[in-house]
Parts: sequence; structure tokens; C-alpha cells
Amino acid sequence: MNELEVRGADASGLSTLLYFDPVRRLAWRWQSTLMTWLAGGSLCYRKAIWSATPFRLLDSGEDTAFVHDAGPARFVDMADASFYVAVVHGANTSARPGTGSAWNAVDVSQVRHLMGADMERYYACSTS
Repeated sequence: MNELEVRGADASGLSTLLYFDPVRRLAWRWQSTLMTWLAGGSLCYRKAIWSATPFRLLDSGEDTAFVHDAGPARFVDMADASFYVAVVHGANTSARPGTGSAWNAVDVSQVRHLMGADMERYYACSTS
């Protein structure tokens, strides 16, 4: 919300994400190669922008369409992605880590630093 107020934007989100795979105990940093992409799960937007250009009824890619339809100039790409860790699981609709130039392996300690004790819960769930 602070980004919206301080920068006068209609919406904000992240184009860089940390991904964590608790089964393989690996982590990656993903940097969008698209100029107008922001992660759907990281979007924060004003009701007015959503009312004017609501999400399309798509099985996948509705976040990309929303940013495109609303006009990417109205969005702020947040520089600090430390509040968000995406978890890799069997039902993900996005690309799998490591399958392109946007993916870079990182030491899992970077994720541990952000998730703290919660990380152990993901490990426990992945072995049951």
C-alpha cells in the first residue's frame, strides 16, 4: 500500500521472485524477461483499476493480461522482494524452475533467512 501512496501508482507487484522447492530443497531467483510482467500473487491494486479492467477468465496468465490490459505505466515494480517466497508444488500453473534463462539457482539459505522457522513446516509437509 505504501508504494501506491508514495509513488502515486494504481498498482504494484514484483517482477523478481524467490522460488523454493521443499521436496528437492532447492531455491531459485526468477527475473522476468518481459517488460510488463508482475507476479499475480504479489499484485496490490486499487479497486478502481480492477473495476475498469477486471481480470480475464483464464486458467493461466490472467495476471499478465491484467497488467497488459490496465496499462503497465500504471504499475510499480517493487524493488524489495524480501516479503515474498513462491513455493514449488505439484499444482503450480507457472513454469518450473530452471527451465529458461530467467531462472538462476540461489543458495537455499537465502530462502531460510526470509522464511525462518516456517521453512521447516514446508519440509515436513513435503515428506508426508
